[in-house]
Amino acid sequence: MLEASEEWLLFLDDDQVFAPDLLERLLSHEKDIVAALCLRRDEPYGPFCFSEDLGEHTFLPIDLHQHGPEDLVRVAAVGTGAMLIRRRVFEKLEDPWFPIAESGEDVMFCQEAQRQGFEVFCDLGARLGHLTTAVVWPVTPWKVGFVISDETRITRDLPPVAPLEA
Repeated sequence: MLEASEEWLLFLDDDQVFAPDLLERLLSHEKDIVAALCLRRDEPYGPFCFSEDLGEHTFLPIDLHQHGPEDLVRVAAVGTGAMLIRRRVFEKLEDPWFPIAESGEDVMFCQEAQRQGFEVFCDLGARLGHLTTAVVWPVTPWKVGFVISDETRITRDLPPVAPLEA
């Protein structure tokens, strides 16, 4: 990768949905490492963004209620679902940059970058949608609505079904 002369690398996971101005927004911060906010794909669906490294592969999730919806926040670690990284970060870190680890390769990258003197930021206003799958079950007693998951009991009422036209 370092054979190329580009200044930035933008990671975009293939299971993320993002705004068309995401790249410009992340570039505007002029930070070496900045990511968009995404949620976990599975329960409890909290932010994959951590305010503190508690040690032993344990991280304190960011408390979004302590920040404004457009804040740029310095974090201990964040997912690479949409992360912009300046070239000089890769030049200073040793390869492999994203080692497989219990806490995840994105978290390991953030930890190593910080050990090398870089700060990691999350733009809370740059929000990602995380694509996932769900099992949909009919609700009983019968009514218009479905359960998204047996475990969560999340339900969505739907309007009456319109006739299909052939």
